[in-house]
Amino acid sequence: MLRQKIQWKCNKLVGRQSWIISVIIRRQAFNFLFLYFSFMASVSKKVKITFWISTILVALMTVPSVLMMNDPQGIDVFKQLGITGDWFRYELNIGKTLGGLILLAPFINGRLKEWTYVALGIDFISAGIALFTIMGIVGLVFPAVCLIFLALSYFSYHKIQGTKTPWY
Repeated sequence: MLRQKIQWKCNKLVGRQSWIISVIIRRQAFNFLFLYFSFMASVSKKVKITFWISTILVALMTVPSVLMMNDPQGIDVFKQLGITGDWFRYELNIGKTLGGLILLAPFINGRLKEWTYVALGIDFISAGIALFTIMGIVGLVFPAVCLIFLALSYFSYHKIQGTKTPWY
């Protein structure tokens, strides 16, 4: 009985297809918004707090490189590594600063933030290798801590966004 009623109404509305399409689109939009907001409400406060604390700490860990850009000790470290040009020091420090700012910006999502995580991860790994060659095992401590906070920020970012990483 109900199926016949619905079929009769659909046959009656064949001339008004645009009305049917608009109803379908509105319903789909409502379903999408409902799912989105119900998911965002279900993300726990612990995940959000973990994300913001780890992201702020990663951004703060990029600050010392900017402060040491023209410091004689920072220049000596690059000379010990065999990098004599100033261009690499400036490029590295500006890139780290921009990476920290991009991670802090809540309105930047998607690929730019993903590539920022990749770039900072490569930077911290390279810093660990460089400091290991100069200072030994003690030089690995600060880059390892940076990588741990970067990983916390990355995984909590994906948990908030509702996406999964391939290995997560």
